[in-house]
This record gives sequence, C-alpha cells and structure tokens, in this order.
Amino acid sequence: MTININPIGDVTVNINTDQTSFNLLSNFDDPLTTGRVANFQLYNTSLGNGTINIVLFDQAGAGAPLTTQNFENYVNDGDYVNSIIHRSVQNFVIQGGGYTVEDRTPIPITTNPPVQNEFSPIRSNLRGTIAMAKQGGDPNSATSQWFFNLANNSSNLDNQNGGFTVFGQVLSSADLTTIDAIAAVPVFNPNQTFNSIPLFLDSANPTVNSPDNYVRFSQITVAQADELQFTLADNSNPDLVNVIINGQDILLDYLPNQIGSAEITIVATNLTGEQVQDTFTVTVIDPVFDPASYGASNPDLIPFYINAGYDLGFLTNHYLTSGRFEGRQVDTFDEYRYTASSYVTGGDLINTFGLNGVEATLHYINNGYVEGRPTTAFDPVRYLISYDDLRDAFGNDTAAGTQHFITNGFAPEGRNPSEFPSDRYLASYGDLITAFEYIPDYAAKIESASNHYLFNGLGERRQITFDPNAYLNANPDLIPFVPAGLDPTQHYILSGFAEGRPTA
Repeated sequence: MTININPIGDVTVNINTDQTSFNLLSNFDDPLTTGRVANFQLYNTSLGNGTINIVLFDQAGAGAPLTTQNFENYVNDGDYVNSIIHRSVQNFVIQGGGYTVEDRTPIPITTNPPVQNEFSPIRSNLRGTIAMAKQGGDPNSATSQWFFNLANNSSNLDNQNGGFTVFGQVLSSADLTTIDAIAAVPVFNPNQTFNSIPLFLDSANPTVNSPDNYVRFSQITVAQADELQFTLADNSNPDLVNVIINGQDILLDYLPNQIGSAEITIVATNLTGEQVQDTFTVTVIDPVFDPASYGASNPDLIPFYINAGYDLGFLTNHYLTSGRFEGRQVDTFDEYRYTASSYVTGGDLINTFGLNGVEATLHYINNGYVEGRPTTAFDPVRYLISYDDLRDAFGNDTAAGTQHFITNGFAPEGRNPSEFPSDRYLASYGDLITAFEYIPDYAAKIESASNHYLFNGLGERRQITFDPNAYLNANPDLIPFVPAGLDPTQHYILSGFAEGRPTA
C-alpha cells in the first residue's frame, strides 16, 4: 500500500487573523480504500485472537470497488453467518465464503451473479491479503468465495486465469496470527467436495458430530473507519500558531499580536500503519510590511538580497527571523525623494517613474544602490523655502513639495530645488553652527539649516548676512585655495567659525 500526497500549500495570513482550517484529505489519500473495514468473528475465539480485521480496497481507481461491493452484498444479506473455512492448503491459502453449517453438514451459500474480475498488479497476492476465488478458465466467475493468502503467492496467482482479484489486506500482525492459527488446524479429506477441510476432531474418534468441529464465523461485518489518522509531528513556533488536529481537519489558531513563521509537519497514518509526512510553512505578516521598502530602509541588506537572486522573500524572511528583533525600521526610505534626487543626473528617474513609488523603491534596491545614486540630494524643505508660492500652497508639507517638484517643478517649470542658500543661512548664525556641530555629514548639516529656517528662522525673521566674497577678502590667505575647490561658506562653517576668523 502507499499513501499519495498532494503537498500542503504554505499559509500566509495577516497579523491577528483568528483561525484557518482545512480538510487534510485534500492533501493525503490512501488510493486503495475509503476506510471500509471487514471484521471476521470466529466462534472459536482461541484461534489467534478470535477475529480477523481486513481493510477493504474499495476506492475507485486503484481499488476494486465492484468486488468489495459484491462482498458487502453477501455480508449485508447475512450469507456469511455460520460460514466456514472449507479449504486449507499449507503455506498457500485458507478459503471460505462458500458454505455455512447449522448442524454437521455444510450447505452451499446461494450465490449472486458473478462479479467482473478486477485484478491489478498493484494489488498483488501477497501474504495477508484476501482475494476472490473463481472457476478455472473463467476470469469473471467469482461469486461468494474468497481466500486469505498465507504466503507470497504473486508469482502464481497474479499470472493465471486473468489474475486473482485482491480486495483487502489484514490490518495488523494480530490478524495474521489468527490466519496462521486457522492454517494450523488439522486438515481432513472426507470426500471429493472437501479434500482439505480444517476440522477440530478427536484423533481417536475423527467424526464430525457438531458445528463446533468446523472453523466457522459467527458473523462477518463491515464498518466505516477513518481512511487516515493525522497527527502533528512538529510545530517550530508554537508562540505564533497553535495547531489542532480534529479527525481529518486541521485548525491553525494564531496567537494575538504575533508575526513570524512556523514550520508545521503533519503525519498521515493509514489503516495498516503505513506513514507519510508533509511539511508546510505558516507565515503571519503585518499587511503594511513591504519587503522592498524594508530593503531600501536598510541598505546594508541589499548586497545579500542581490546575492539571493533579487528575491524579495529573502527580505521578508530576514525581517521575520532577525530584523524585527534587531529593531530595524521597515519603511524609512523616501521613494519620492529618491526619485526627485535624480535631478542631479538629468532627472532620468523623474521621467521614468513620476509618482510611482513602488517602482522607484524597486529600482533603488535592484539598481540604484549599486550605481551609487543619491537618495537625499533633493532637499524638500530647501525647495519649499526657495519659493514663496510653494510655501503658500503647501505650508510645511514636505511630501507635497517633493511630489510637486516631480510633477511640475523639475519640468515643465524648471525650478531650482536649491535656490535658497541654506549654507549661507547657517554661516550667518554662530548659534546655529554650534547647534549643528554634532552632525558630521556636511550635507545633513545644511539640511538641518534648511529645516531650521522653515520651522524657526522665518518666524524669528532671521536674515542671510554671510557673504562668501567678503569672507575671502577678510581672509586673503584662503584665496589661493579657491581654484582648487575651496568653498568659502563651507570653510567658515567647518573651520573658520571655530578659528574665530572675521566674516567681513
């Protein structure tokens, strides 16, 4: 026997989802049976354990549904009550289903029309299987009689008379023990009809004088059992999801306020004890999480993302397994500012993406980072304070200012996003130079000056008083360095102010 697997698909849900459930029979199937089990109850309970349990191969396709239905018809009609084993051949078969006994003489069972032969090599005549008996030379002649294979008879019975149809198999070794106990009952040859019938007889007086002399069944019944039993083999993250198996159904019960992933392994066991397993992944995510934004917000991860074949799943997995525990930010990347910053290279990203932030973010992690593109060359505050009409229109809304530059300011209006001299504003006030001294990056220092002017300087009516030419005239020792790229304003902010140099 074998169990077919249709792999369980991975499950992804949003945080604080209540539950997910599905029927595991959609993923596992014993192709031979639907779970029908026949129970052969012996009068003589000292034979083995007094019973034989057989799983019936009744499922259409790989099984023998016509044969099992034929067998169940005889069962349902009570034809097998007091039926006997009338043939026993050492290391071959024990056969029954043909006769009942009420007193001392076997009586033939009234048969139904023959059943069509359903032999298949995938249901071979192996030890412990039950198959239909039939007349020689007629593959479709089986009626009520059946036999248990005591040994591996496949080389013989699979290859004659169209093959003998196996329609079931013992459930356990205990059932095999009972079959073997029946086979150990002494065989007698009272006449041509019964030339190998097992009988309980007194060796001193071998005479049949009671029904108890026969190996007989008090009854044979068929009941429905679960085709498969399911158990949980492993849950790698019980703090994320509780896995409950109820019969053939699995329930995934998610714990509140948790995100992450769990590997779930399910074991399926069929009626004969054969097992298979399948593993699937449960992932609970925050619906606002965007792996591309996470990567762009943490550019140190981008090389690993690229090495992983530009797999966004790598970024999601990193956040679930590491990033959230490290306190990493998930969305600090300003995709519009990145797009606007391309004005320094001719505005290629502005022309390509416009306000498509999703594509801009993907461009950064796929291309822009490696190309060394600036992400903050565009200063939205500086853009707003450069133009009174924008400040009147948008106030302090830097996001709106950035989007305006992308849609209108760069083209067709051709506005200069750095019109306002934020560096000269900073150089004009020693208190600001001191206040922003802790910022090591010069561009960030100037950006802080832009912010100060918008949110404070305007209200304080601060003016720009620093003149780089006047600074050079007051410090002639600096003039020779100007051709080499010296920026007088930058020099004053970074060095001249601390040195106490005059500004005019």
